[in-house]
Amino acid sequence: MELTREEILKLAKSARLKFNDEELSKIEEDLKNILDYMSILNEVDTDNVEPLIYINETVKGLREDIVKESLDVKDVIKNAPASGEGAIIVPKVIGE
Repeated sequence: MELTREEILKLAKSARLKFNDEELSKIEEDLKNILDYMSILNEVDTDNVEPLIYINETVKGLREDIVKESLDVKDVIKNAPASGEGAIIVPKVIGE
């Protein structure tokens, strides 16, 4: 697969990148080399290769799920600087 200069310019535009002619030529060459290497990797026979789930044989187990009693809502709200309707009121941080 080979990218045309127009496709590279379209990718650059969608990524909001601007290049001069010299940079564009270098990027075009680099992308060609990357795609050539990927085509070599596509030729590797992986039919009998199991998917890698863990990087090594040692797998850390998850801790046991132990149900514990949670804090009482009334006690938690007593410590909050502001509360209402059984919830802690915090300052707005999104959309400012």
